[in-house]
Amino acid sequence: MRKKKLMILGAGAAQVPLVRVAKELGYHTVVASIDGNYPAFDVCDEIALVDISDPSAVIEKAIEFRIDGITTCCLDTGIHAVGYVAERLGLCNISNSAAEMCNNKLLMKRAFLDNGVPTADFRMVTDTHELYSAMDEIGFPLIIKAVDLQGSRGIYICRSVDEAVNGYNSVMPVTKKDFCIVEKYIEGYEFGAEAFIYNHDILFVLLHGGNTYMSHTAVPIGHYAPFDGDDQLKEQADTVVRAAIDAIGLDNCAVNVDLIVEDNTVYVIELTGRVGATCLPEL
Repeated sequence: MRKKKLMILGAGAAQVPLVRVAKELGYHTVVASIDGNYPAFDVCDEIALVDISDPSAVIEKAIEFRIDGITTCCLDTGIHAVGYVAERLGLCNISNSAAEMCNNKLLMKRAFLDNGVPTADFRMVTDTHELYSAMDEIGFPLIIKAVDLQGSRGIYICRSVDEAVNGYNSVMPVTKKDFCIVEKYIEGYEFGAEAFIYNHDILFVLLHGGNTYMSHTAVPIGHYAPFDGDDQLKEQADTVVRAAIDAIGLDNCAVNVDLIVEDNTVYVIELTGRVGATCLPEL
């Protein structure tokens, strides 16, 4: 009997446990990634060499390998491709539109705003004139943020005009977009949540704490559960997470949510339709 084929986007160390678990469950694993000395290539059944940030290229490989499912974990690079392939091949996973929002923080923030999900005030910025206008309107401290990067890349906390200009000049060469966003820096306690939604039913929301290293922005270095907030904070966070999931239209996927609390109000920093990284799959 032919085993069902599961395409896993990404071939790094974080994807190795996913490949191994998929094989234990009886799936034939196809790891998709650009070429390189990546550890997941050593444990999978087949390799598909492809740029996972390119949905049209990924679907060609998906058809070529006759896959039955597609997924990723711990990185956002392939999220849009997961939604694109799943929708066009009729596979159970995140939708293309939701996946696109997960890969574009501007679309995500607009969805939060349109649906009343608490998030930091923001402006879209395409040039230095708009940057100065955003600084005047939002005030300091603020964050300059690329909308299409991950892993704390392209994010700069700024407390002065000079820092904001330097942050903007650092972001624009590395983003693939011709714009970035400037948002209010909420100086609170960062934490997060993992969730899973299937057939429009949120099966669980697991709140967790985090440990961070402060560079030009906070960089996660670990997470822990159970979350040590009080009951009122936990209840508010759970409500906000569910509202954010609905705002993006996530379904049939894992969900990773970054949260922050300031003055007893929980705000969503961002979310994505896959399991988080830095030990969150193990939690």
